[in-house]
Amino acid sequence: MNAYADSNFFTRLYIETEWTEEVLFTLGELMSSGVRLPVLWLHRVEIRNAFELFVFAGKQGRGTRFAPEATAAAQARFRADCRSRSGPFRESALSLEAWEHAAEELSLRHSSKLGFRTYDVLHVAAAKELGADIFYSYDERCNQLAALEGLKTPFQRKR
Repeated sequence: MNAYADSNFFTRLYIETEWTEEVLFTLGELMSSGVRLPVLWLHRVEIRNAFELFVFAGKQGRGTRFAPEATAAAQARFRADCRSRSGPFRESALSLEAWEHAAEELSLRHSSKLGFRTYDVLHVAAAKELGADIFYSYDERCNQLAALEGLKTPFQRKR
């Protein structure tokens, strides 16, 4: 099995949400099977911003209040897990040219019909370029695109 997870999957490992237990269980299953999830520059940038958005949302009264110190600690744990040779992740890179081409192809096939965001297209293109056969996300639109591209999407809710 070759798996890929988008940034919202990773974020739920470090910021407690209703899905954290499910993510921890899934990650444990993957690790026991010898699967380490790829982490790209896109994940690192998005996760840093996601942590900061948790602080912002809390200040606005739109969610659990997170202190900047808590999100800084979450960021440090994420970065340490990325560097760990025995951890759940593996630093990965893609040819930007190949990734861009794959993203453009996905966009041409699906976005005008179904309205996918760049975020969805970039993550699914990355998963395909890395040879993934399973895609982990809590974003329904991203899961929809991944499923259209033949990836298994275990977190996709049945309609």
